[in-house]
Amino acid sequence: MPFDSKAYYAKNRDAMRAKQRAYDRSDERKQARRLYRKSPSGRKSAIICQWRQHGINCDEEWDELWNWYDSTSSCQICDKKFVFTKDKNLDHDHNIEGYNVRSILCTRCNHSCNEVQ
Repeated sequence: MPFDSKAYYAKNRDAMRAKQRAYDRSDERKQARRLYRKSPSGRKSAIICQWRQHGINCDEEWDELWNWYDSTSSCQICDKKFVFTKDKNLDHDHNIEGYNVRSILCTRCNHSCNEVQ
């Protein structure tokens, strides 16, 4: 196969990159991304990525944290049932290095906890 050759890639680098960019922008690729984000593994990946961006640290125990988050059905303070996924908030301490997750709360309890501190 010609794509395995470093010489072929070096010679056709610009054309191959242009082809890949065109595919990445295509409707076919956008549809594939949408379907992946709606799948359970895509949802898990997206939420863990958001946690990392918000400074949540869990010392490489992401699967355990995800299982705890996914199986929690009510707020750990007020016991309100979560109707939508957007209602769940992973509460964490911004002042701790290492594992900084405290609990899974509803939006209201999460905001009230942050105001107290």
